[in-house]
Amino acid sequence: MYPDIDDVKRHMEKLSGVPRPDPVEIWPEVVLARSFLEEAYGCCRNHGRHKLVPATMLKSEAERFTGKQISDYALMVTLLLSGYTTRPSGINPSEFEKLEIKFPPVHRFEEKRERWAEHQRGLEQEIEMERDEMQKRLQKKV
Repeated sequence: MYPDIDDVKRHMEKLSGVPRPDPVEIWPEVVLARSFLEEAYGCCRNHGRHKLVPATMLKSEAERFTGKQISDYALMVTLLLSGYTTRPSGINPSEFEKLEIKFPPVHRFEEKRERWAEHQRGLEQEIEMERDEMQKRLQKKV
């Protein structure tokens, strides 16, 4: 599954200034947020001008579609993984409220809600399977 826990850890190192959460805890949020952003971007990229939108707006859309809370930190890791254009160009956790992302208008993604729900169920199953595998690896080490 991509991103895996190592990808999340590697990108967390690029964020400074705040205490870092446990990568294992935010990993599911990052997987869902990244998938949502990729699906929404792919669906909406030809439906209007791409413009800078507040990160808080994209976060609330992702939460609305996934039905899950996504932390500011998890969204910032997601943005680093995905490589979207941001302003300011450096992602700083202490300035999340000011962060903007160049993104197409996402209102057209509502048409894909049923397909997204099916996709999300599959992702959540993969996340659970990966968590089980991580637990097994930890138990083998002990």
